[in-house]
Amino acid sequence: ARNAGDSELTRALTKHRMKYIDSTIQSQLYQAYCPRGLGSCKPLTPSAQLTLAENVRKHVQKVKATGTVAAYYILDDYYSDMAPGLKTVYGAIRSVDAKTPTMCAFYQDLAYKGRDGKDVMPTHPFARSLRNYSPQWCDAVGIYAYAPSANGTSAPPRPTVEWDMRSSLAWVMTTLKKMGWDSNRHLLIGMPGAFGYEPRTGKPSQTPGTFHVPQWRFAPTTSQLAAQTEAFCRAGAKAILPYVWNDNSPGRAFGLHNSPALRAGIQQGVAACRQRYWK
Repeated sequence: ARNAGDSELTRALTKHRMKYIDSTIQSQLYQAYCPRGLGSCKPLTPSAQLTLAENVRKHVQKVKATGTVAAYYILDDYYSDMAPGLKTVYGAIRSVDAKTPTMCAFYQDLAYKGRDGKDVMPTHPFARSLRNYSPQWCDAVGIYAYAPSANGTSAPPRPTVEWDMRSSLAWVMTTLKKMGWDSNRHLLIGMPGAFGYEPRTGKPSQTPGTFHVPQWRFAPTTSQLAAQTEAFCRAGAKAILPYVWNDNSPGRAFGLHNSPALRAGIQQGVAACRQRYWK
């Protein structure tokens, strides 16, 4: 997602009759709570609440006029406890734009088999991120789930991962429903992990030449990615938004931009959704 105030982007979207999901408001929210990054997060003062609301209104007024925004992306995973700010953000959006939905995204680890052969389903990341969930300000919910990662100079064993998400996604949906999510009112968006690094040896933000322990996260195979994509549709997802991932990390990094196998996985999964669940 980019800023629709970018005139070049607006012209391209208009020319091709496309819309996009705008993530500027998420950045405004995080900047208000954590102006210097994760370690600086603190509750908003009344004055900061007013400033946030005004910034959101100005942005929505600007992008609404372009007619290119499909949704406002206001929350991604967990950064800090931001419920009061999210309520403010939603009110500010609706004061200017009564119809365009908001989207909140949450991370859930894929279940996998541990070294002892037992099934492992991490629940903490998703449960923690739901501190900021409410059906009052999340019109649409996106769920993204990736395979485990590992650090090391040599390749770790490829994990046995539950790509069809039968246990993890069932738990996610049950948990969401307990918090007020309603399939008749709130859109579910599946966000399969169409990427991997085997390994990446640095991060774009690092100073060139800085040592970095290689990081491994095996990319799914075509059939595994297709299974994950279809799993979201089986759970009720009405749209698929694959995480394409390309941050220019050095090393062997894969995403939809450079992996025919991953592109085929998304294509096969979406085809199954259309045939079996989107009729």
